[in-house]
Amino acid sequence: MKIALIGGSWSTNIGNAFFNIGAIKLLEKLEVGEVFFVPETPLWKNRELPHSSFELIGKLDVDLVILNGPCLNRRLTTIYANTFFELTQRNIPIGILSAGMSEYTDSEAQEVSDFLNQFNLTFIATRDTETYNFFNNRVKNCSIIDGICTSMYLNEAVRVPKLITSKYVVYNFDNNEEPLINIANDKVIVEKRRKTLFKRQSLPQQLSDYAIIRTSNNAIDDSLESIYYTQNTYHSDLPNGYISIISGAEYTFSERVHTCAVSLIMGGKALFIPTSPRSFDNRSKLFERIGAKDIKEFPVSIDMDYIQGEKTKLESLLKKALSPQ
Repeated sequence: MKIALIGGSWSTNIGNAFFNIGAIKLLEKLEVGEVFFVPETPLWKNRELPHSSFELIGKLDVDLVILNGPCLNRRLTTIYANTFFELTQRNIPIGILSAGMSEYTDSEAQEVSDFLNQFNLTFIATRDTETYNFFNNRVKNCSIIDGICTSMYLNEAVRVPKLITSKYVVYNFDNNEEPLINIANDKVIVEKRRKTLFKRQSLPQQLSDYAIIRTSNNAIDDSLESIYYTQNTYHSDLPNGYISIISGAEYTFSERVHTCAVSLIMGGKALFIPTSPRSFDNRSKLFERIGAKDIKEFPVSIDMDYIQGEKTKLESLLKKALSPQ
């Protein structure tokens, strides 16, 4: 079987790379076919001239197309309508892996389910249990799996060198949103920084005994000033450097879900600190599913034995869903 895994947009959101790379590893472990990584449809970005976009995905010579990530939202019903109709006409099944929602409402779930029920779906594997509960009885003729985020396969998917720098922490926040962080008696204390006091050039370079490395998830085409506004800042449109830095940190502090996910699955401790508007939405629901429900309260690590058990369950259920009936 030839499998097209759909992902990308790394240059605008490096977090996508972390669950895309994990998904490739997961599918390869299943040994059900050859896996091709295929870029996301340009229609996610090309909203003004949609009819000018060449429809690639619907014309691929593959046996299965799998979308990867939190795509179970209303935009899916317009952006993927023509693609899904073309695939279904060709009798190419569709799967959705590491799926999440946007609104987490009954109306969103019903609209997306009505859309999906028109097509030849083979499975939906969610990344949080609430998404599973919303879709379990709505999508017909399709296996619904209460899965985990595919970023949890990063530790199997990549080998990266760590830094020679010892005793450092990672800060990863959007522009002007970095909070005040202190450590006292091994307890992390977080305070919101007043905007009037936010002076980029005077941000601290040390947290107690730890050096601070700041990673930026800003889009590659943002201005340099919006990225490199203080010392020891790292930015790239590729993921491995981020993984090297995060996997060697004593703590990772971030308002980005998948920055924290990298830290957790690479054996570190992370504290998720919502600051920017995007961090207050429902992206963080995946933490409860991987046993990190307290990640907003204090730095946590995850139980690797538990994660391995959930991986084994997911792999078994996906193999069953992809087996010839």
